[in-house]
Amino acid sequence: MRARFSSVLLTAFALALAPIVAAFAEPITGRATIIDGDMLEIRGERILMQDVDAPEGKQLCRGGDCQLYRCG
Repeated sequence: MRARFSSVLLTAFALALAPIVAAFAEPITGRATIIDGDMLEIRGERILMQDVDAPEGKQLCRGGDCQLYRCG
């Protein structure tokens, strides 16, 4: 039980610090290249956009008629 509490406490602490660390990050500037719906690349740095859930490049989706189609 003690190990579980410690794990939860450590996770909460890490999540609390995440926005602070991001606030002090250096800005990335340059031309952006779209990799897929939720990822882009600037000067070799791949950036995954937070809270964006987009289909992947070769993802298949199922329509209302139950047929598969390319949605990525």
